[in-house]
Amino acid sequence: MTPMLLIGTDGYSVWFSDDLGESFNRLRSDTGLYSESRIYAMTPDPVDPRRVLIGTDSGLYQFDVAKTRFERVESLMNGLDVWSVAFAPDDTSLVLAGTRQPAAVFRSTDGGRTWAATQAETVFPQTCAFVINPRVTRIQFAHDNALRAWASMELGGVWDSMDGGQTWSRASEGLVSDDVHDICLWQGRLFATTNRGLHTSDDGAEIWVRQSLDLPGNQYLRTVHPLRSDPNIMFLGGGDGPPGTIGYMLRSVDAGRTWARVELPLEPQSTIYAIASLATNARVLFAMSALGQVYRSEDRGLSWAALPRRIGGIRSLALVEK
Repeated sequence: MTPMLLIGTDGYSVWFSDDLGESFNRLRSDTGLYSESRIYAMTPDPVDPRRVLIGTDSGLYQFDVAKTRFERVESLMNGLDVWSVAFAPDDTSLVLAGTRQPAAVFRSTDGGRTWAATQAETVFPQTCAFVINPRVTRIQFAHDNALRAWASMELGGVWDSMDGGQTWSRASEGLVSDDVHDICLWQGRLFATTNRGLHTSDDGAEIWVRQSLDLPGNQYLRTVHPLRSDPNIMFLGGGDGPPGTIGYMLRSVDAGRTWARVELPLEPQSTIYAIASLATNARVLFAMSALGQVYRSEDRGLSWAALPRRIGGIRSLALVEK
C-alpha cells in the first residue's frame, strides 16, 4: 500500500499526499487542528504507526492516519511550541517532548497520553541573542537503554540524560557551535548538525569532533537521516542559512564516515530542511527545502525527482503507513 506523506508547515498546518507527492491536500480546521498552525514535529508511534504525535505552536496533538483527524493531548504543553517528540526504542511507553519558551523537556510513561515536567527547564538556557528563545530541536534515545537520552538545542548545545529524561547535564565539549539543529545515534556514533558543520561523538557525547566535509562556507546543516532498513546509508540536508538561498543534500554509504554530494534535478532555493523514509521500506525517500520544494527518490537516494507542487515554509516531514 502507498504510504501517506505528511508535511508540517510554518503557518498552514499539515498537508498530506496519498500518491507519493504527485498531489497534496491541506488538512482544514474541521479535522481538529487550526489550519494556520505551525507544525514543528511529527513522530509516528512505533507500536501503532497510524497514530502520529504532532508538535505544534499550540501544544501537542495526536493524528489518526486512518481518520485523518487531530485530537489535542491535554498537558502542561498546552499553548507551548512543541519542537520535538521521541519514543524510547526499547520501551515505547516512554516518550519525551521538547519545547520552546520555555526550553524544556516533558515526559510521558504511557505512550504520550499523559505528561509531566522534568528538571530540564531549570538548567536549559532560556535566552539567546540570535533566536531570542532557545528551543529543543531533537531528542534521541539510546537504542538499547531507555534511561539514556540526548537533546539538541538551537541555541544551547547538546544535553545528556541518564535517567530517562528526568534530569539533564550539558554535553557540548568539542562543539564548534552551540547552534545544534539535529542529533542522531547510528551504528554506535552520535551525529549532530550545526550552523557550522557536522559533529560526531563515539563516546556518548563526552567529546565532539567536527567532521570535515567538502562543502563551501560555514556549512549550515539542518538534518541528518539514517535509512533505517539499510545500516550503511545516511543523508545530510543543509544550505547557506535559515531559510537560505541555496540547499544541498549529501549521502553516505559507509554509516557516515564519508559523504558525497547528491545530484538533484532542480537546484534547491533554500536549505534542505527535512528528510523522511519508512523503517520498513528502504527505497522510497522524500526531502524538502525550507521554502517548500519537494524531492522524491525511489531507489534509496541514488536518483531524485523534483515534484511540481511547492508547499511554502516547512518545518517537519513524516512518511507513515496507512
